[in-house]
Parts: sequence; C-alpha cells; structure tokens
Amino acid sequence: MTHPAPAVILASTSPARSRILTNALVPFTVSPSAVDEEGELSRLIARSGKPSSAEEAVFLAGLKAEAVASDAAGAIVIGCDSVFEVDGVSYGKPYTVEETVNRWSIMSGKTGTLHTGQVVIDTANGNRRSARVVSTEVTFTEVSPEEARAYAETGEPLQCAGAFTLDGRGSAFVAEIRGDANAVIGISTAALREQFAELGHPMPLASL
Repeated sequence: MTHPAPAVILASTSPARSRILTNALVPFTVSPSAVDEEGELSRLIARSGKPSSAEEAVFLAGLKAEAVASDAAGAIVIGCDSVFEVDGVSYGKPYTVEETVNRWSIMSGKTGTLHTGQVVIDTANGNRRSARVVSTEVTFTEVSPEEARAYAETGEPLQCAGAFTLDGRGSAFVAEIRGDANAVIGISTAALREQFAELGHPMPLASL
C-alpha cells in the first residue's frame, strides 16, 4: 500500500538534473552535498580494490544522498553520480580544457557506456534506501582535435562525466544512444519512479 511521499530533496546542483525533475513535474528542493569524491573513492579502493564503473557511480551517489540525509529528517533524498566507461576505463569529470581534449582523442568514433547511479533515502522511514544503476551506450561520431578543443573551450563539458552533454552542444557529436536518454543527461525518471515505489511512495507530482 502506498502513501503520500514526504518532501523531496535533490542532493545535486546539476542544472540538467533539476531540469529533468521539473519537466517531469516532480516537486523538489536542492541541497548540495559536500563529499570529497576523489578521497572517498581512494579510500574505497584501499579497502576493497577498484570498483567497476557502475559500482563507482552508485557508491558516489550513495555518499551524496547520505551526506544530505543526515540533516534532512522526514524527507526523501536523491543522490546521483555518473561515470563514463570506454575501452574498460572509467572517466569522471575532466575539469580542464586539456583533459577534455585528451578525452575526445580517446572517445572519438567509439562507443562507451554512461553509468548513472541513483540512490534514494527515505529519512522518514528509518533511512530505507533504494539504489539503481542505469547504464546507457553512447556512440560518438568522429571528432577532430580542432572540434574537440573548440567544444572544450566553451566550458560546457568540463563538469560532465564523459566530457560531453546530450542536451547541449555535445549532442552534435553523439551518433546514437541505446538506453535511457534522461540518464545520460543526469537522472532517470523511469528508474526514479521504480525507486519511489520500492520505498512505498508514489512519484510525487506538482500541481500545474
């Protein structure tokens, strides 16, 4: 039996994730998490060995959700993280123009997988949690070094896992996707609906 969902908090400042939830009429507030992703990942590797790309995505998503949930009594908290995998190697955000250009020298003309981890914590019900990884294949066109640099210098891909966006300039370099486009952009609403149901809540909808 389902019951009305409590307030929803997105533990991310990603404009793309906020836009997807807004377009899906999900009412939410934003509370960014303060997680040392590289440090936590290094500690995980030291304890348990290197995780797969999918495991890394859901691990970091969980840390973000937990960090916000600790101060969000009575709310549902959504944490997300994306990791791009190509040729068996995991890639997060490139951060710099040079690293973005280097990434495109690797990704050009290839198919990779964007793993989106989503962890939902229901703080109103004993911090029950639901975790998903949505993996989507992305095939790129051939991208010249000049195109890659011009794209990198716009700043758009610097904070994006895989050094590209599907909902911006980077879409011109994407030949095909196989899977959930919303997950590539930042959050899968289809998976989120399943996660809410798993925790005993309907997907909340805002009034028009």
